[in-house]
Amino acid sequence: PNPQLWLFINFIYYTFSRPHQEIRLLRIKDIKEKTIVIKPEDSKNDDILHKRIPPPLEALLQAENIRSYPSHYYVFSRNGKPGPTPMGDNYFYMQHRKILTALKFPDGYDLYGWKHTGVISFYLATRDIKRTQEQCGHKSLAQTDEYLRDLGLYAAFENYDDFPPLSVWSGQLIVIV
Repeated sequence: PNPQLWLFINFIYYTFSRPHQEIRLLRIKDIKEKTIVIKPEDSKNDDILHKRIPPPLEALLQAENIRSYPSHYYVFSRNGKPGPTPMGDNYFYMQHRKILTALKFPDGYDLYGWKHTGVISFYLATRDIKRTQEQCGHKSLAQTDEYLRDLGLYAAFENYDDFPPLSVWSGQLIVIV
C-alpha cells in the first residue's frame, strides 16, 4: 500500500487537476478552508484556479493532518509526508504504473485518467455543467461542453425514452412560447 499515492489520486479525482504540475507542486499554503489554489505558473492556461474541496477529499486532508505542516512545505514530498522538497516528476506515474501492471491493465491507462474519471463521475451524478466548468477551470461552458463530448458523455444519441410528452388540457394543446 502507498498512502501517499492514494492521496495524490484523490487530489486529481476530486479537483479535476493535472497531476504533473497542478497537484505534484501543491504546497500546504495552497490548501485553503474550502478551496485549493492552483498558482498561475502551475496551471495549464497560466490562470489562478480555485478548486473546491469536496467532503471526501476534506476527510482525507483531516485524517492526514495536512494543514498542520509548515505552509511552505510541498504536500507531496520524498518521505511520504509533506516536506520541503517536491516529489520527482515521474514518481507517482511510476508507482501507479506498477499497480496497473500488477493488475494486468493494458497500456493506455495512466495517472491522468483519474482527472477524466472524476469529471465523468461528477457530471453523471449532478448533470450540472456549470459546476463542472468551475471545477475544471474552463473559461466557458462551450469549452466544458466540448470536453464532456470528448470524454464520450454525449455518445448515447439513440436514447430518447425520457423525452417528455406534450401536455393536453381540455382538448387543447398547451404551447408555451
